[in-house]
Amino acid sequence: MSDDSKLLFPKLADSNYSEWAGNFSAYAKRKGFYRLITQKEPKPEDTAKLADWERRAELASGELYVAIEDNQKVHIKGLEDDPVMIWSKLMQINVQKRPATRFNAYSALFNIKKEEGESLPAIITRVDKALQDIKALASDKSTLDDLYHDLGSMALI
Repeated sequence: MSDDSKLLFPKLADSNYSEWAGNFSAYAKRKGFYRLITQKEPKPEDTAKLADWERRAELASGELYVAIEDNQKVHIKGLEDDPVMIWSKLMQINVQKRPATRFNAYSALFNIKKEEGESLPAIITRVDKALQDIKALASDKSTLDDLYHDLGSMALI
């Protein structure tokens, strides 16, 4: 495998979707198929442009497949040739805006502790990432009352 085709970020696993999606988005932009997987570039009807679109769709499918851990591949079974559906399905599976996933995200934030020898900027970065994860799991219509309800539920548990 050449250095150009080697991923420079961890594969998608059970708990790193937010970080992985950002990294893979940048990777897809570099490879020229980001607009394709996000449906900003629909399949062309012009046959002259279709071959290039299909070639990039195959590239995107392959790159997505090798960028995920084996335990994530079960979610895309039967979708291997459709990069748009793969991208969408991975987001659907990994960003579930439910109380249980928000609980886990809050718990991860509240359990952050300074590690031995860890710098202040490093711990700030971990806190920022945990907050980004929480924001990603919040409903588009979330209010402060919803936050208070979640925190009250966590206290009861």
